Amino acid sequence: SLVIYLISECFDKCFYGILNSKVPIMQQRLEWYPIIVFAVFTCSMFFAQIIVWIYDYISDLAQSLLKRKIFR
Repeated sequence: SLVIYLISECFDKCFYGILNSKVPIMQQRLEWYPIIVFAVFTCSMFFAQIIVWIYDYISDLAQSLLKRKIFR
């Protein structure tokens, strides 16, 4: 989903920044990439779902408020 893609940028910078500071040699970093990719995707998916739930809640709330004002 688009939300996962957009939020993954934050986790990319965070996780890869930590990896680069802890493992300075590129060849050794390659061993960690599958774990980092999985962690970034999982965190992005989790927080994207929370954002979608919040958006849906606010959207439903706004629609119900608009219906009350229109029909009263």
